[in-house]
Amino acid sequence: MKLTRSRQFHLLASFALLILGLFVLRNRFAINVVSNSELREQIGPLPSPKSVVVTSNKTDEVERITLIVDALPHLGVKGGATLKNGFEWVTPERSTKPVLATMTPADAEIGFYNYIQSLQIKCPEKTRIGRKEDGGWDACISGPFKISQPCLVYSIGMGGEWSFDHMITDKYKCLDMAYDPTLGKGDHKPKELLWFYNTGLGIANVVNSRNWKLRTFGSLLEENGHSNRTIDILKIDIEYSEWESLEAIFVERSLRNVKQLMVEFHTMEVHEGKTSTPRDFAYYFQILRGIDRLGFKQWHYLMTPTGGYTSKHTARKLPCCANVYFVNTAYLA
Repeated sequence: MKLTRSRQFHLLASFALLILGLFVLRNRFAINVVSNSELREQIGPLPSPKSVVVTSNKTDEVERITLIVDALPHLGVKGGATLKNGFEWVTPERSTKPVLATMTPADAEIGFYNYIQSLQIKCPEKTRIGRKEDGGWDACISGPFKISQPCLVYSIGMGGEWSFDHMITDKYKCLDMAYDPTLGKGDHKPKELLWFYNTGLGIANVVNSRNWKLRTFGSLLEENGHSNRTIDILKIDIEYSEWESLEAIFVERSLRNVKQLMVEFHTMEVHEGKTSTPRDFAYYFQILRGIDRLGFKQWHYLMTPTGGYTSKHTARKLPCCANVYFVNTAYLA
């Protein structure tokens, strides 16, 4: 039987998701010491459509994440459908164009920043958790996203800035699971309801070349007995490692019980000392597209004013990072 082109691509996307899924599951309980480059070699490039010419490892990376995202289900409320609890659509479907590896560097950069600054949904009420400056985070507190006991929060990456974690435990009385391997502190309980772990978020369960223990988000949930618990807030601020960590999250489907997702996204200019290429921007875009497919719609963003740089592509002054906020529209159905 001759398969249609669309059927061939669908099978290829499913195979890609299966391969990375097997890699993540294989590493869920086995801790190996590897470098980031060795980890990438273990994952390796996945088979690509015949229409795509593989010319470098970065191209393979874009192809891989595209296949993974294409295999994800469309979850949550369909764009334009009626929303509950006073929520309203701003732009049900993203109006910006996709960011492609074939674009010019300037167009790819502009397309990426346009995308993360386009809102999809309006939250009727929000509040600040933590300090007003960088380190605090905004949260939607309307309807099903109101923070009430018993509540559970995962705070991944804080860099020594604890105002979010102190307020979420002191004021809202939430159980807060905090993770950061960069502080040089062992696992301990700083205060009631707050647990700290010397562990980071990653694409697999490994100890990296910096001797940091990394876990996938699904593994953290399993270890804590939270796989079937509702997670009120998942906050991720891990200095450029957010991108590959979200790959594993897509494969595990471990966002299904998360109500709110807030991520500080970074480009490699600040943390890698390199210049983002169109392929990099295309990779970032596919990760954001994956979040959208899983039903998480963007309601807010904040460009961090400190630590910016001048773009080599457009000569624009750009921020070091962007705090981007999503709500899971499955809770608005």
